[in-house]
Amino acid sequence: MATLNRIGHHVASILDQQELLQHAVDAVRDDLGYLQAAVLLVDEEANELWVAAATDNFWEIISDGYRQPVGKGAIGIAAATEETVLVIDAPSDPRVYRVGKWLSSSSLSTPIRITGRVIGVLEVEADVPNAFDEGDVMVMATLADQVAVAIENARLYQATQQELADRKRAEEALRVQRDLAVALSATSDLTEALGRILEISFQVEGIDSGGVYLVDRLTGELDLVSHRGLPPQFVEHATHYAADSAQARLVMAGKPIYVLHSQVVPTVDEVRQREGLRGLAVIPVHYEGQVVAVLNLASHTHDEIPVIAVEIRPVAGLRTLARWSRCASPCSQSL
Repeated sequence: MATLNRIGHHVASILDQQELLQHAVDAVRDDLGYLQAAVLLVDEEANELWVAAATDNFWEIISDGYRQPVGKGAIGIAAATEETVLVIDAPSDPRVYRVGKWLSSSSLSTPIRITGRVIGVLEVEADVPNAFDEGDVMVMATLADQVAVAIENARLYQATQQELADRKRAEEALRVQRDLAVALSATSDLTEALGRILEISFQVEGIDSGGVYLVDRLTGELDLVSHRGLPPQFVEHATHYAADSAQARLVMAGKPIYVLHSQVVPTVDEVRQREGLRGLAVIPVHYEGQVVAVLNLASHTHDEIPVIAVEIRPVAGLRTLARWSRCASPCSQSL
């Protein structure tokens, strides 16, 4: 019992769900002496169980990505009935679900419950018949309860961290929006204004490169007028887009998009592919019902540009940029 309590205390102290589950199954084998163990969690949408953590010898007998229907096999029955399923002789037990090399001689499947709802199953197995008794049932029930509490604590912690992160992003959005409005209202120089737009946009986590294109009102072509964080070779291949290019059509559709850079760059364009850009945000600038410019923001480290990048678009500042676009001739300016 002391060993079980020690395992429970250690598991409860871990706030990462994957880490705590792995520690639990390893402890079942290493500290409690069972042959192999796993935790399978319920995918409610698919009504299946998936292997969230397992001892290394368990992984040797099941395939990557293995899933088991709720209600099928001893593990599935435990999840469906919310009751422990004890198998004393697997080869002769009709409840056992045989998959490839996975056929233990005996097993014990214990539901893991949170607030009265089964979220998973703690599975322990042996290579001899009659390996488990009522004492084992009690031990696994206790450990399953400890794991359930630890999972709930970890999820609450992650939810709290996410809430704090969301609040921080919202505060950052307001700050950046304010900084842009102040900076752009204080200048009448196009080059300075474009530089400030990119500089302040780079305050958003993950954004480390980008550029501003102006739309030629007569031809619909795009010309790069300001950029940051990009090498000369890349800029040379991204300075101008014809009106009938995929990039121009994307911009003139008028809606912001957030994609992987590789999704909008042709695979034959080796220069831009080599740059290693990952996430990309393409944000059209509207003025009097027309797209007059586009702000491209990209990341070398993030697959997605944070949504905050959308929210910081400065209405007053972009209107100023739009007015300038009507009178300024495109001229590539590296900042």
